[in-house]
Amino acid sequence: MISAIFTPEFERLWRTRSILVWCEKCAWRTFRTTQEKKARARQRTPAQERHASHDDGSKTHSKNIAAVLPDLKVAFLTHTGDTTEQEENANGEGGLMKILRPSVMAAREWFKERDPEEWRRIRKQALERDGYTCVYCALSCRRFMQVNHIGAEDDHRLENLETVCPACHSVMHLGINTLQGVITLFECKPALTNMAEIVCATRSMVNKGYDWDEIEVHTYGQFRRTAGRIYEKADSLAIANQLVSSIQAPDFRAYLPEGLAVVFHEEGTWNNFLERTWKWQCITGSRYRKEPRS
Repeated sequence: MISAIFTPEFERLWRTRSILVWCEKCAWRTFRTTQEKKARARQRTPAQERHASHDDGSKTHSKNIAAVLPDLKVAFLTHTGDTTEQEENANGEGGLMKILRPSVMAAREWFKERDPEEWRRIRKQALERDGYTCVYCALSCRRFMQVNHIGAEDDHRLENLETVCPACHSVMHLGINTLQGVITLFECKPALTNMAEIVCATRSMVNKGYDWDEIEVHTYGQFRRTAGRIYEKADSLAIANQLVSSIQAPDFRAYLPEGLAVVFHEEGTWNNFLERTWKWQCITGSRYRKEPRS
């Protein structure tokens, strides 16, 4: 039985679960665990071996995209957890976006099994339906987009799935990300109710080459309320634990109260991809979807 508290043991289980990750270039299945990676390395073909050298920080794959990530206005729609007709129409060009609120998932949903091949198929359908566009921050990118379950983690119907960028997705799984130290909390200005504003501001700074100390300072300067408290990792984690302990069936999520916001910290490379590439999608072809039609 898994505890409903985010602990180092939870992080160990998270890091060692056998969930397949597909390399977009060679379609070779990689694994989250170091042990499995080492075991599989002995079975690589020459073509698969080239997977290890993939790096979108190279001259071949990475370009500065300041010109294609302008500050565009986006109309947002409050998301309560239920799929409304208006939200269903938000997918694709011309729809409204959802409000991004930091949240944790109910413990009963953790580590549910899924068939990798079936998930890959339905995941592609969700991405194509949404035009490879994050339903929260409106970033459109053909690479590194993820798919989030709105409700139950084993309900793979399209109406329970939504396309999210990795940064917005991390906000929706506050527990594991505070545990890993890549997100902490602070008291924000009352006007800030949508964490997509922080995601977009952070992405812009990453794209411009700010270091992470500068990003944190600028985030607090722009969004923190006067004399607002800045929570360290342990205090941020305690809040996440309180949230997950408060969830009662049939609810799937608990949301961070208004007045608190997230700040991002450096996470690092993933599968040899630089963080600016895989998490912030500062790559050629990324763009924000234009303002919805009235």
